[in-house]
Amino acid sequence: MVLLCGFIAISSQAQSGLEISPTAFDFGWAPQNATLVCQVWAYTSGKDTITISEIKTGCGCLMVRPESTQIAPGDSLILPSYWQTRGFVGHRTVSAYLYSESNQRPKELTVGGNVVTQDDSTASVHWWPQRLEFHPANLSHKNDVKQVITLTNRTETDLSMIMIEYGPELKLDIPESIQAKQTALVQVAIADYFLEDDFESSFTLEFTGNSNESFRVSIPVVAGDFSFRPNFTTTKQ
Repeated sequence: MVLLCGFIAISSQAQSGLEISPTAFDFGWAPQNATLVCQVWAYTSGKDTITISEIKTGCGCLMVRPESTQIAPGDSLILPSYWQTRGFVGHRTVSAYLYSESNQRPKELTVGGNVVTQDDSTASVHWWPQRLEFHPANLSHKNDVKQVITLTNRTETDLSMIMIEYGPELKLDIPESIQAKQTALVQVAIADYFLEDDFESSFTLEFTGNSNESFRVSIPVVAGDFSFRPNFTTTKQ
C-alpha cells in the first residue's frame, strides 16, 4: 500500500471515466534514500472499457506502473506506485497524472511523507533499524530467514497499531499495540513467491493513541543490491 487530493468531477452524462482509489497516500515518517511502495486501484465509472493513455509525474522520484493499460467495465487494475525519498528532508508531496481517452482532465494521485535523515527525537515512536536489507549471500536457507524491527513507544499512553500498506513480497507479523514507554517487535520475512527475486518494497504502520490522533511510519525493505541501480525496480505481480 490517505493524503491530499480528491476526484475530479465528470459530467453524469459523459461516457465511462477513469477513477482511482485512493487518490492520495501518506507514508508518514520515512527515511532518506529509500523506495516506498503503495498500491492504488483504478476502475471505470461507466459501461465502456477505458484505456490509460499516459501517466505523467511531477518529479522523477515517483513512478506509477500499471500491470495493464485497459480496464473493462466492472473490473479494476492495480497501479503499483513507487516513491524515492532521495535526499529530501521534511514534509514532501509529489503527484502523478493519469490520462485516459474518456476523461477531459487527468486523474491526480498524490503521495508524500515526512522524510528524516536519522531518528527524530520529536517522533512518538522510535524504530530501528530504519530499513531492512536481505542480502543474497545470507539467503541460502531463505525459508528460515526473518528480520526484526524494534519499535519503542516514547509516549505516556498506549498506542494501537495497524498495517496500512505492505508490498506483496513481504510476510509480516505485527503486534496489535505498544504499551506506554515499552517496546514491541515486528517480524519481517520474504513471501515464498519472491524468494528468488531482487526487489525494493516497504510497509506502512499506523499508530493511534488515547486521543485518537494517528501517525504513520514507513519502513523500506530491500532484497538484493541496488546500490548501482539508480532507476526504479518493480517486481512481478
